[in-house]
Amino acid sequence: MGQLPVTRVTPSPPFYHTGVDYAGPLTIKTWKGRGAKTHKAWICVFLCFATSAVHLEVVSDYTTDGFIAAYRRFSARRGIPHTLHSDCGTTFLGADKVIKKLLLQEITTLLTQIEAILNSRPLEPLSDDPEDCSGLTPGHFLIENSLTTLPEPSLKDVNVSHLIRWQFIQQQVGTMVFITREHLPPCKWPLAKVIKIHPGPDDLSRVVKLKTALQWYSLHYNGKTHP
Repeated sequence: MGQLPVTRVTPSPPFYHTGVDYAGPLTIKTWKGRGAKTHKAWICVFLCFATSAVHLEVVSDYTTDGFIAAYRRFSARRGIPHTLHSDCGTTFLGADKVIKKLLLQEITTLLTQIEAILNSRPLEPLSDDPEDCSGLTPGHFLIENSLTTLPEPSLKDVNVSHLIRWQFIQQQVGTMVFITREHLPPCKWPLAKVIKIHPGPDDLSRVVKLKTALQWYSLHYNGKTHP
């Protein structure tokens, strides 16, 4: 494994060293109702190198002026970064049917919710106490507390094969994980701490013992837990 960049391992305030990239395009509507016009928009993703916090902005066009406007909004809320890193290229991700042809107000609200979920993911346990199942999140660096989000009404099922993932992603004792609940949105998945692992003859752990804030679990690791 190569050495991490200095900006990734040097203590610094949130977004002091920031990476930026684009995702999209999305198709949004100018208004609701018949005859509404549509146009393309992009998501400008700002990533803090020190805390892994995420900031999302809507960009109405793929121009220099569009990025400068997004950068000004970002700087007004997070401060001017000391360094800003880009891959000097473009990354386009196909928009999902669920978020196609949204109003600008709707896509802005949706991105804010996505931002809150990303900034609520656990990075490390808050303490070494096995009874403590709370995790350190990027939100703690932003507002000195965990972020919360409103529940979503429904989710679209995605068929993903976990066969390869469990062979490579092996949990360690003390790791904070989410327990997948297919009937719940990700922001409602229980947060647990790995207390014990049970390796098989091939040294791959297929059963883990977990503890949430309410109860203990012994689960067969089949892709139902996510770091």
